[in-house]
Amino acid sequence: MALPLVLSLFLTALAAAQSPPAPCVVVWLDSQPPAAELTRRTQARTQGACQHRAWGAIAGAPGAFGSDDEERLSGVRTALNVAAARWTEFDVEPELAGNLSAAVDAVTVIRNDGDRDLVREALFLAGAATFTYFPGERLAKSAEASPWRRSLEGQARIAPWLDAIGLGGPPPGRATVRETTAHRRFQEQSVELMRTAPGQLSMGPLPPSYTMFVDGTPQKGTSPLALLAGRHWIHFLSDGEIVGRTRVEVLPGVTLAIPLAVRQEDLVAARSALLAGGPAPQAVAAGVAAMAVAPGARVYLATLDDAGVPKVFAQSAGAMVAPNKTVNLVVSVGASAGLVRSAGFVGSPGTATNTVGLGP
Repeated sequence: MALPLVLSLFLTALAAAQSPPAPCVVVWLDSQPPAAELTRRTQARTQGACQHRAWGAIAGAPGAFGSDDEERLSGVRTALNVAAARWTEFDVEPELAGNLSAAVDAVTVIRNDGDRDLVREALFLAGAATFTYFPGERLAKSAEASPWRRSLEGQARIAPWLDAIGLGGPPPGRATVRETTAHRRFQEQSVELMRTAPGQLSMGPLPPSYTMFVDGTPQKGTSPLALLAGRHWIHFLSDGEIVGRTRVEVLPGVTLAIPLAVRQEDLVAARSALLAGGPAPQAVAAGVAAMAVAPGARVYLATLDDAGVPKVFAQSAGAMVAPNKTVNLVVSVGASAGLVRSAGFVGSPGTATNTVGLGP
C-alpha cells in the first residue's frame, strides 16, 4: 500500500478517535436506575459512558418548580428593566434583543398566566428591537438579523413576535415601546399568523393523576391539540408537582408527537417484548425516541433480566449495541504464539446484547 494512502487512513482514524462522542442516554424501565456497578456493565454495550435515567425521564426534564426556575424568571424581569432603561439609546437594539431572547430561552416552565405574560412581554420587546433595527428588507437580507428571523410560508418574519403571538394573552403594553408603527406591525403579523394553518400536538392517554399544561394553561381537550405556530412550553402536573417539562416548536400544518409519561403497564409490556427479542410498544418507543434531540444522539432502553443481568436495547437512529467481546486462541508451534481478539462491536438498532463471550 502506498505511503500517502497509509498516512491518510491513519489520520482519518486518528481524527475519528479524537472526535467527541455523541450524547448518550440509557433509560431504564424501572422507577430508578440500578446500582452503579450494574450501570457500568452496560458501557461496553453502549460503546462508552452514558447518562442513566429512570423511565419517568421519558416525559421530559422532571422536577418541581424550584429556586433555579425563580432565578430564570427573575432574569426575564431584569432583562425587561434594562431594556426599558436603555430603549432610547442609539444602536442598542441588537444588544437588547439578544439579552431578552437569552433570558426567555433560559425559561423551561410557564406555570400560569403571570409567567406567560412576563415571557410574552419580553418576546414582544425583543421583536420590537428587531423591527426597529432591521426595517423592511433588512430583516430578510441582513446576516446580523438571523437570530431573530424565522421563515413562515416562505416569508421572513420576526421570530420573537411569532412566539409572543403563539402564547396568546392580552396585547402587550406600551410602557416601553411607544412607537405606534411597532405595535401596528405586531398586530399585522398577528393577523398573518392567525391565517396560517395551526400545528398540532399528538399525545397518548395520560395517567389519571396527570394534567398537561401548555403555556401555563391546563388542557382538558382530546388529542391532537391545535396550536398556533411558534414555541410553546409544556409541562405535566401530578399531585401538585411538575413531573415533566419540555419546550416544542410548532410548525403550520405539522403534527408533532410529544413525549409523555408512560403508563406502568406499557413499561411491563416493553420489558417483556424486548427480552423476547421484539420491539418496544409504540407508547414507550415514541417517548424514548423524542429524547434523541441532538444530532447523532444515542438513546437506549435498558432493564434487568430475571437473573439480574443488565440488558441494553438501541432505540434511536444513532444508537448501536455492541456484541460481547470474544477472544480467539491462536495456537502456534513457534515463539509467535499469542492471543488475537476477534473483530467486533457491530450492532443494529433494536437488537439486545449477547450474553456469551467475555464481556462484562
